[in-house]
Amino acid sequence: MVILLILIANAAIGVIQDNNAEGALEALMEMQALVSKVIRDGKVTEIDAKNLVPGDLIEIHVGDKVPADARLVELKSVSF
Repeated sequence: MVILLILIANAAIGVIQDNNAEGALEALMEMQALVSKVIRDGKVTEIDAKNLVPGDLIEIHVGDKVPADARLVELKSVSF
């Protein structure tokens, strides 16, 4: 009987920890929403990185995350 109670308690704790981990992962994903500076029609606008399409020109500054695979067109820096 004791072993059965331990197994049930272990399963309950596992389910609770799994639910907490999923919630924490979703919160982290929302915090890391990537915004990209894209040049369209000669104007720089900020859009969600998931809305980038092939051929978009993106502007990246120091500390920015690169939102997609990209080809370097122009570099304005004193050190690379």
